Amino acid sequence: MEFNILNQSPILKNHSVQESLQHTVHHAKLADGLGYKRYFLSENHNLDNVIGTAPEVLVTHLINHTKIMNIGAGGVMLSHHNPFHVAEQFQLISHLAPGRIDLGIGKAPGGTPLATQALQHELRPDIDSFNDRFLSLKSYIDGTHENSGSLKISLDTDSSRPTMFLLGGSTSSA
Repeated sequence: MEFNILNQSPILKNHSVQESLQHTVHHAKLADGLGYKRYFLSENHNLDNVIGTAPEVLVTHLINHTKIMNIGAGGVMLSHHNPFHVAEQFQLISHLAPGRIDLGIGKAPGGTPLATQALQHELRPDIDSFNDRFLSLKSYIDGTHENSGSLKISLDTDSSRPTMFLLGGSTSSA
């Protein structure tokens, strides 16, 4: 049986942000040594007790502190990001640890309404729906996007592509 962990990187009571981040690293190293399959890091914004605002940064940091298990975003809230940029980031990260990077994509706001408004400052909701963004991201990762010949994402092999997951927290998101 495989076991996975989702870590929201909380700010621990009576600990600094730096100490809490070190706890996340320690937790990942322990999970790696115990044989966990995957270690996911969440994306949350404007919450008093959560550090995990940038899973791509934490994923990159944790691959340098673990050896076996997959490390991934659980997930990137795609409504806040450009699909091409997310694809570029996770392709690059995948080159640093081929076959060990996972990319979970979520639809939830991942924080307070004020944070959502700030994060989507330059994103107009009438441009692309979440479904369109997800399909674009998947096609960039898979190398099947209609502009794949013109838009270059550093792909060498299938092992340098992150494994994608579509996350669901309710029946409407599933």
